[in-house]
Amino acid sequence: MENSDYIEGGYIKLYRKIKDNKYWLEHRKFSKAEAWIDLLLRAGFKDKTLTLGDVDVSLKAGEFVTSQVKLSESWRWHRETTAKFLKRLEKDEQITIKTSKRFSVITICNWSVYQMKGNEKPTTESTSIPASRRHQDDSRTSTINNDKNDKKGKKKEKEEVSEFEEVFGVNPETVIKTV
Repeated sequence: MENSDYIEGGYIKLYRKIKDNKYWLEHRKFSKAEAWIDLLLRAGFKDKTLTLGDVDVSLKAGEFVTSQVKLSESWRWHRETTAKFLKRLEKDEQITIKTSKRFSVITICNWSVYQMKGNEKPTTESTSIPASRRHQDDSRTSTINNDKNDKKGKKKEKEEVSEFEEVFGVNPETVIKTV
């Protein structure tokens, strides 16, 4: 699919606060693209341990706990449609799912690629891309750094925080702590 209106390469930051936007909250049936974005938004950005009843669940960055019922309700899909979509994402090696009787752990396979900063390049160790897709994805994941003239380090972080606050009216560190 080619569209000359899109910038080639690079990425955008999409903060989880988007889920509070009136357009995201609008009562509707999600598209597959919205469901995929929702999965990305649900994934944790760092390792953590959850206690679910009497079970401790260790999650790595890019993983989250859910169920097909919960996703179906969120996306306003029939459970069978949700199951087929998740199976398709697994077949396409976009996610993996570990299921127990009580919950499922979904892992975004190429999580670190979605989380690169600035001019970072993905490494085989830092990505969770299945081996069968690694070579194919390596050729696609080189990014164009649109901010070549930006300075590295703290100054850039402060500018990003300031820009975030300007756009969303809240400090992103506060948002992260409340998630």
